[in-house]
Amino acid sequence: MASQFHSWVTFGMQAEHKAMNNYLGIGVDAKAALDFHSLRTAYPNWFRSQVGNKLWYTGLGAREIVQHSVKQISKRLQVGILSQWHIDGCC
Repeated sequence: MASQFHSWVTFGMQAEHKAMNNYLGIGVDAKAALDFHSLRTAYPNWFRSQVGNKLWYTGLGAREIVQHSVKQISKRLQVGILSQWHIDGCC
């Protein structure tokens, strides 16, 4: 579900609520995105329209679902935190 941005007036001043959403893909979606990027970099003339790009992306995603190259990724992937981030005004 996408966040909504709200603004309101407080004591005659404009106050704004800001939100940040982040996403990390490590499965079929990430592989399709990588394949799409690699093809678009190698053959930029093939990617001239939004509809064509969507068809390429859909085809690459479908191919990835069928091939299952990310099958059992949980056995091959290790995730860790290297450092802790501090954002001003947050946390």
